[in-house]
Amino acid sequence: MGLQMCYNRSKKVVKQGKKSYNYTNRIFKGVRTLKASYKTVVATLTVGALAILIVFLAGISSAIRHNKSIDINTESGATVSSEAQEDTSPESLLPVESQDETVTTTTTTTTTTTTTTTTSATTTTTTTKPNDPVPAPDPASQGRVDNTGTVVVARQRVNIRADAGSQYKLLGSAYEGEKYKVTGQKNSSTGVIWYEIEYKGNKAYICSSFVDFDGRIVGGKCYLTFDDGPSKNTLQILDILDRYNAKATFFVIYHQKVDNNYKEIVNRGHTIALHSYTHDYSVIYKSPDAFFNDLNKISSHVEKLTGQKPKYIRFPGGSGNTISRKYCSGVMTTLTQEVENRGYRYFDWDISSGDADVATASKDYILNKIKTSVYSKQSIVILMHDTAKKTTTVDALPEVMEFLKSKGYEFCAIDDNTPQVHAPVRN
Repeated sequence: MGLQMCYNRSKKVVKQGKKSYNYTNRIFKGVRTLKASYKTVVATLTVGALAILIVFLAGISSAIRHNKSIDINTESGATVSSEAQEDTSPESLLPVESQDETVTTTTTTTTTTTTTTTTSATTTTTTTKPNDPVPAPDPASQGRVDNTGTVVVARQRVNIRADAGSQYKLLGSAYEGEKYKVTGQKNSSTGVIWYEIEYKGNKAYICSSFVDFDGRIVGGKCYLTFDDGPSKNTLQILDILDRYNAKATFFVIYHQKVDNNYKEIVNRGHTIALHSYTHDYSVIYKSPDAFFNDLNKISSHVEKLTGQKPKYIRFPGGSGNTISRKYCSGVMTTLTQEVENRGYRYFDWDISSGDADVATASKDYILNKIKTSVYSKQSIVILMHDTAKKTTTVDALPEVMEFLKSKGYEFCAIDDNTPQVHAPVRN
């Protein structure tokens, strides 16, 4: 009987064990089902999200491609003081506020022009949608003159305006390679030339900075400026200028044994201006008093030799230099104001010849630097150097002048009527 009871209990335990196994198996099967369902849900959600994202991005892309009312052109020009070079972004190669005209000022040093390059710029643009009312013409943009020739669009997309300036009504877009006949030219309020063309049966304007023009600029003036002389090269430079019946400006420093060259600059009808006596940053930028002590010394030296007291100056390193911070914080802010209080006018530059980019820049480098930097601006100031080592500047000068002459520029010396070119002060 005891054995029978043990057997019955064992049988009962086995039966309960089977039930427990079945319950456990069902639980695991449920978990596996839940896992599969979770993966399915996650996969479905992921695919759905990706599909929505693709549709969204496609919609944005389509809107960008077809939106013709976005203002994507800025007027471009030189590297200092008035114009900014274009940017490169998708679709138009320019950011919003480009492809027409941007008023900029640029900081530079004696060895570099900033340009699109390393330009510190303040940009002011006005966006005008195609259906906006046309604003009254800016008095500064008046002065249309007849001109003839053909422009070829040199950028992927360029805006066409109702008048000379990016603030005027947007009429449409021109695309790379398209040609338009020019019937006139007109300056914008920032001094950049806009060409008058015929567009869909109406007169319209396109910015000169983004087209190639086979004609000549009407009324263009080029101010060639030579820093750091006089030197043994000065007479050769003067001879080349005479050959083209051209005038230039020489920002001089103190040199021994070249007294006659100071005199010859003046005798040949050029402008002699002041750069520095020492051209030593650690000396001249130590304080405002130190700067004027140096300036007075070179002024006296020039007056003694030539009989002229110069009133035009160029700061060593340009007014936007930052090396002066090393010697006196805020000195350039003080000096740019004080020189004018004392009756001087200071000039930076629009374009660098690149002859100081390296110790000895090649003739071709100088020529190409100027060719690629000159935009159709009516007045340009070009930085070059007149030192004993800058022989390639002398070599390049005739071809530089031939190129500028072919663009319609007249070579002038700086005078009281010359538009001042100023870099933004950064110290």
